[in-house]
Amino acid sequence: MTESGVAHAGPIDFNSADQWEIVEQHNEWKAQTASQKSAGCRGYSRLQTGAGECTGPVAVCPPRMRDETADETRQRMDYIARSNKTKLPRQRVETEGPLRAEASKLAKLERRNNPVYAATDTVAGHVPDTAWGGEANPPGGWLPMSISLNAALGGQIGAYPVGYLATGFAAGAWVNEICVIQWPCSTTGSTTPSGGWSSEQDRRRAQQIVYGPSWKKHCHEFPGWSQEELTEKVLQILYGAPAAECEGPLGPKGTVRYGDGIIVTYTFTSNTEGYGSVYRPRDGFNEFIRLAEGGSQASELGTAGKEKPYNRGRGSKWDMCLITDETRKGPGQPKTRPVAKPGRAPAPVPGQGKFPK
Repeated sequence: MTESGVAHAGPIDFNSADQWEIVEQHNEWKAQTASQKSAGCRGYSRLQTGAGECTGPVAVCPPRMRDETADETRQRMDYIARSNKTKLPRQRVETEGPLRAEASKLAKLERRNNPVYAATDTVAGHVPDTAWGGEANPPGGWLPMSISLNAALGGQIGAYPVGYLATGFAAGAWVNEICVIQWPCSTTGSTTPSGGWSSEQDRRRAQQIVYGPSWKKHCHEFPGWSQEELTEKVLQILYGAPAAECEGPLGPKGTVRYGDGIIVTYTFTSNTEGYGSVYRPRDGFNEFIRLAEGGSQASELGTAGKEKPYNRGRGSKWDMCLITDETRKGPGQPKTRPVAKPGRAPAPVPGQGKFPK
């Protein structure tokens, strides 16, 4: 416990069962609307009470419009590490007015007086951002970073309402247009099913996807899932409900399907990507539509996020896909079934625990 009474302040220990649950709750909480999230923070002074629905980790993601460069990855990891070395927890505060003016003034002075900022695309980034604690002179020091990354980190703070008490910072990834904490893969994976390849054609196709290159590339998007469990999900999406409403062609010899916020692609001939892929799209339902209508696999190519969100009710044939998918899950149900990570606490049920539904 910290002096404010908040448990687990500091870097996330991904070997801790307690923190596994906290991360899962955080990621579900991030999917709520701004008003729902704000309601849990309103009227509280978290640094004094140190408890409640408005306490937890912070996901730190790269820019959403494109893939980050190697330098930006290094800068982002440095930002996370140095933020976690400051006094925690840190409260989300409003920065408009004199605080923002003072923070900007100090950043300009730092850039002007330090030759490390000679590159025109490099700015002096606050560590952590001024919004975390309200200190114009950053307690974690200044960090040279790209203009794009600095803007992205500042913009992501808006997902946390004023009053949120950050217990630590962790690397994140964009999943269905939401910046969530990226849990390390539970296993390096295998290239062959433990029981061998199935003689059933449908199951074998699902296995070919999961046990191919897709697992190494996307396993972190399915925290706690074994390859066997993911095979069952792929089988359900490929051959279960919703049926034709959520399916489209993928090139001359392939198909793409959508369900539970997951995209599954399958080609009938293997290539450098194997027989297909299973992943949570960075750009959500938009990405499925682009693929089904002949576009590129945006999150794979790093170009996701440029299109406007899908507008249901415009009379598109894809409206029925969303309706069917939501009906199948039922109101208030999670997008994916809760899965227990081997040797860890069960994944939390939405609506229970630290962050209410």
